[in-house]
Amino acid sequence: METLTFRPHPFYALAKTAPVLVIAALVSILGYYIHPLFILPGIGTCLYGWYRYFYICAIKYVLDAHALQTSCGLFSKRIDSLALFRVKDYVITQSLLMRIAGLMNMTLISTDVTNNTLTMYGIAYHPELVDQLGEAVRAARQNNKILELG
Repeated sequence: METLTFRPHPFYALAKTAPVLVIAALVSILGYYIHPLFILPGIGTCLYGWYRYFYICAIKYVLDAHALQTSCGLFSKRIDSLALFRVKDYVITQSLLMRIAGLMNMTLISTDVTNNTLTMYGIAYHPELVDQLGEAVRAARQNNKILELG
């Protein structure tokens, strides 16, 4: 299996940060018309909104034959790895807006002690991704001789 790399879609990141940016604009407008001290919280909120946007865009998921790695962070990095043979099931969720945009959230449920659920937010919906993930999980279980009881 080849290595797949995917990220949250920029539209998803914008949809998640839009409320913060709207609030920042409203507070800045209040500062312009009512009192200049309102401009500082507006600027701070705007900076936070853009930080969240770039933070979401910087998330990277890497799927290979053995594990799914998640890396996130702008100033500091965190990399989590989930062994594929530990994955038990997955759940795909799509809101109406996500369905229109062709995006999905995929939650992997595993037997891992430290990370029993891993959610990949705002990734593009591709049926072949779901199929490839299923194939990789079956192959990893077969290679590690994992038998499910029950």
